[in-house]
Amino acid sequence: MLLLFIVILQIPFLEADPDLYLSHSRDAHSDEGLNTIQLRNYINHGYLDPWECDNLMKNPLFNLILFVPFKIFGTKLLVARLTVLFFISSILFFIGLYKPWRKWLMFVAPVVFIQFHVFQYMHFALAEMMSIGCILLGMFGL
Repeated sequence: MLLLFIVILQIPFLEADPDLYLSHSRDAHSDEGLNTIQLRNYINHGYLDPWECDNLMKNPLFNLILFVPFKIFGTKLLVARLTVLFFISSILFFIGLYKPWRKWLMFVAPVVFIQFHVFQYMHFALAEMMSIGCILLGMFGL
């Protein structure tokens, strides 16, 4: 129930701009578009230009995961954000199914996932939270 509550808390922020004080760099203000520009151009216009941007080379798994939702629902920012949120929440729910990890998750979820930066990045279309989810799955697999 706690994990579901954390996911529900994200819903009002899915179409919001990144917080001004999130970072001193361009960060989420521009990286949400840069990380998906090549994939969006491929889906919308049918061409894939490796010289256009280097993000397809830097985060291919992120673009691979976004390919199917973009192809089905369109290349809107909301689709990318919902995909990232679904990916992270499904990993957390999967880990929560394993009984020995449940107590750990019940302690970590409110402490970590309500923290300002983690809470903000959880609903942005950035590869960072998906990377954290893959690291958690790796830890779970050990």
